[in-house]
Amino acid sequence: MASNSNKNYLLIFIVFGILMIAILLVAVLKDQSSFPTTPINRTNLSEIAEKVANATAITKEEKEFFINALTRFADEPDSIIGKTAAQLANSEKEIAMQQLSEVLNNTGSRVQMFLNHQFQYEGIKFDDNDPDNKINNIIFTITNTADRPIKRIEGNLSFYDHGGNVVRVYGLATSPESPIPVSGINSAQVDTGKVSFGMAFPHGDNDPNPSIRFRDSLIRNQRDLRPV
Repeated sequence: MASNSNKNYLLIFIVFGILMIAILLVAVLKDQSSFPTTPINRTNLSEIAEKVANATAITKEEKEFFINALTRFADEPDSIIGKTAAQLANSEKEIAMQQLSEVLNNTGSRVQMFLNHQFQYEGIKFDDNDPDNKINNIIFTITNTADRPIKRIEGNLSFYDHGGNVVRVYGLATSPESPIPVSGINSAQVDTGKVSFGMAFPHGDNDPNPSIRFRDSLIRNQRDLRPV
């Protein structure tokens, strides 16, 4: 059985918790009461907006949410009729938080993917079978160091000259039909997490733009070029 001192500590802890919850509830109610409580109708919107603008207890962020809500429903005025300024601001806040969560999830997934793969530029193979349509094939290898297959990776391969100037930028992407498996050595002593890809780009020796012709000639020569 617990001692009296332990019971006293427990009672103090419970009272303290109740007080903290009460303080939080008061803070929430205070924030909500800072907004005008009158529902919006077709004649009082400007008055309510002015009260929100002049209310020092309403934060800048809350005012921005209210403005965004009005902007969002500008073409649908019936959507705000009967609602209070606080309801509009809160609905816009929920939308913003949802969008932020989606951005964070997507960004985190992309960053994690880039942290868990290795890119290796292998070189360029030239296909000049058709003199009028020469091709530069960019060959590269992706090694998957993650614990799950990679379906697709997109990125840019840039070539710089010795002066640090960009000569050419190629947009590269792996094929969804060739997902990159988890790295590991199979029975044939092949690294299953390493997959090579090739992407074909037209060689610009016949391009009407002289800058492209010059840049592609440098790519063909590959002298003093640094791929990044």
